[in-house]
Amino acid sequence: MLLRKISLIVCLFFMMLSTPHALPKQAQLDLYKLQLRTALKNQDCNLALDLMKKIELKQNDIPSSLQFFKGKCYYQNKNWSDAAKSFEIYIERIGRKGRLYKRALNMYVDTQKNIDELKDIHNSIGRYVLIPSSQTRKIKSFRLGEHEITKGAFAIFVNDTGYTTDAENDFCWALNGKKQMRVSGASWRNPGFEQNDNEPVVCVSWKDVHEYIKWLNEKSSKTYRLPTEREWDFVAYDNYLNDYIAGSTTICEYGNGNDLSLEKFTGWDARNNCNDGYKFTAPVKSYKSNIHKIYNMNGNVSEYMEDCSPGDCSKRRIRGGSFLGSISPGYQDDMPLTTIATMFFGFRLVQEVELQDEALFEAENKAQREINKRKVLFKNIYK
Repeated sequence: MLLRKISLIVCLFFMMLSTPHALPKQAQLDLYKLQLRTALKNQDCNLALDLMKKIELKQNDIPSSLQFFKGKCYYQNKNWSDAAKSFEIYIERIGRKGRLYKRALNMYVDTQKNIDELKDIHNSIGRYVLIPSSQTRKIKSFRLGEHEITKGAFAIFVNDTGYTTDAENDFCWALNGKKQMRVSGASWRNPGFEQNDNEPVVCVSWKDVHEYIKWLNEKSSKTYRLPTEREWDFVAYDNYLNDYIAGSTTICEYGNGNDLSLEKFTGWDARNNCNDGYKFTAPVKSYKSNIHKIYNMNGNVSEYMEDCSPGDCSKRRIRGGSFLGSISPGYQDDMPLTTIATMFFGFRLVQEVELQDEALFEAENKAQREINKRKVLFKNIYK
């Protein structure tokens, strides 16, 4: 039996050398199966899944026994929905007498739990909007969160991991009565004012944010990160209307800044002569979006960037206004330390675009056409 396998491998090898594209259909299929065994033995799931797709194209299906290994590879790659489908096919075809039935059933149950958990996580972080590339601004395509990461989304992370934030171990710049100061014990759970789960999480440090991102990437098959300043600017200024200026009575339609509602509570002078009804943070998506359908780029909370401060990566960049200041994309600052947290800093995430996404180019073109139609509204921005 071993000699037959060796002979077949040698024969197929020399056939490939002499006529690499002229293998008979059955011989090519046998070659894929031999390569698949090696890939599974080496636990190379990406290669194994690729070979199984080729086998399916050749014979319109794969053997029932391979459905288990297909599901196992999808499981390893955190592709929960495809893993569940493969396990379902295996269980249905093989039944309880199958050698791998119990393992398949246990992995199927675990896969369903992961699907439900991931659904809750994705619902909590919101939709990610495709931002088309721009050669003039040297921006590659990316997807940006339609809103900031909320307190509820951060709570899912903490409940799953037991993580303790820097503020909980030390302090947060938060409200103590009507004064802002270093407050020991203030944290994302209690920043000195009441919040619901649909408001942006605050009193988290840049380091805390990266622990959240690490957890999210481990849970998801997607890759998330903080935006760069260049990316953030590209999106934020699309919301900065020509007639949208500090002091306008309509400014509260576009973002949450230091307005009359905060002045009434704290006695601090209002920078925006309007009242949106929110003294502090507001629920995400409470205001008008920009042309990309992205909310709160210019107010509510200032947002962490991935960028280092010039010449000093112990400090990180902050962009955008907050409920304490003006509603403007122009606000920028440096975070003194990556472990410091405040009640008016939050974050939103970028979801990286997969280069092999065939729908990307069509989506980019559609998004760019929509932007071109509405550029007339922003003629002073696009010069």
